[in-house]
Amino acid sequence: MIVDKKSQPQVTKSGVSVFGIDNRNKIIILALVGFFASQKFYFKTLYQINFPYDIDFSLGIDYVYTYVKTGVFPFDEFIAPFSVSVHQLIFQRLITFPNVFFNAFDVANFVYLHWGLESVALFLIFLLLKRTNPKLYWLLIPISAFIYSPLQDSGNHLIGMIMWLLPPVSIIGIIYLLDKKPSLKLLSLSICLAIASTFSTIIGIVAWLVGIICLIKFDSHHKKWIEKKWLVIWITCTIITGLIFYSQFPKDAATQPNFSFLFTYDGFAFLATFISSAFRLKYHFLMVLVGSISLILGSFCVYYFTIYKKNLKIALPWLLFLLVGVGGGLVTDLGRGDLPLHYGNEPYYIPISQFFQIGLLALISLIILDIKKCPLHTQKKILLYFLIAVIIGHMILLIPSYYAGWLRGDHYFQLKTEYANCYSLSPELDCIKKPSDILLR
Repeated sequence: MIVDKKSQPQVTKSGVSVFGIDNRNKIIILALVGFFASQKFYFKTLYQINFPYDIDFSLGIDYVYTYVKTGVFPFDEFIAPFSVSVHQLIFQRLITFPNVFFNAFDVANFVYLHWGLESVALFLIFLLLKRTNPKLYWLLIPISAFIYSPLQDSGNHLIGMIMWLLPPVSIIGIIYLLDKKPSLKLLSLSICLAIASTFSTIIGIVAWLVGIICLIKFDSHHKKWIEKKWLVIWITCTIITGLIFYSQFPKDAATQPNFSFLFTYDGFAFLATFISSAFRLKYHFLMVLVGSISLILGSFCVYYFTIYKKNLKIALPWLLFLLVGVGGGLVTDLGRGDLPLHYGNEPYYIPISQFFQIGLLALISLIILDIKKCPLHTQKKILLYFLIAVIIGHMILLIPSYYAGWLRGDHYFQLKTEYANCYSLSPELDCIKKPSDILLR
């Protein structure tokens, strides 16, 4: 085989490829990403227990038990929204049914599915970074710290967590596919991903908005819209899916949209807390403060790339990450923001809310690379050091999250162990004497 030397990446004397980073740095990045992935895998296996907990029964156990007991598949239960909420869980149930039904209701191995979905999301982000700028590979370190945080699934819900992990994979996949030149094949696959996202949890509907923005093509030179057919197809599918989703919307749902709540301070505080839910701070006002600062920094990034630099193409995937984080927060704010003792910091929101922080990291890094291209004067140096401090601050703020995640994991593991013991052949006396204290807490 003849190798064309001109086609090979050039390497300097220091071993640095002109198209990326040197091999030593790649090894360091891979090692640190592997560390975060390994600690999460250990976390999942350490607190693994073959027993459904709380919402796991209504999400993926009850209808299968009905099928086994009666011999008639309960389609009404299968397509029904979760309890009296508005979450459509068809794809989550499609994935979990074979394991529950054919594996004798064994649910313990769903922890590996959790880890696998998180790893797929990270791989798709890697592909986006590669397409954006290989110099951003180092961002895989803080991004993996977010994605593999033990806090997000520390509640030990085996089936319930899947509904929050499916939409991120679908949405990142849509961003990656539609960031290319559209084609019928890519559009069809993206529509399938958007449908899967929508019918996994209600926050998944933001996938359609992502697709609309990706497919808006405007030729500024000739001042006209181009490739409009793909956008028309996407919007048509959005409307059809929306009508189907609305037809399944339970009229007696416990949470109804409250648009007026969005325009109150509590509504803003909920959104800010949602944006910062990947972090775990002692006081609520600190969560609101961090979320508010994140929104300000996100607004600055939008201004920098859309107005100041007018270079939307390179930043678009990561601006969409900001959109997903805010969009998911607004959808949640509409339905649950005014509930008592619900502030938007629930750990299971993290797979969606962390989109904002990941997008912020990528956009800030792009700005840093842009600043370093030109000679640095005092103002640019200050901005450069500030942006570097923001990235470091993200990693520092994740430390309490890891601590809280491991504590919560141990707590709920003990709780599930006690719960499972009450259904064993030799239950503890507490289950007999005070069943309500053990089974309902």
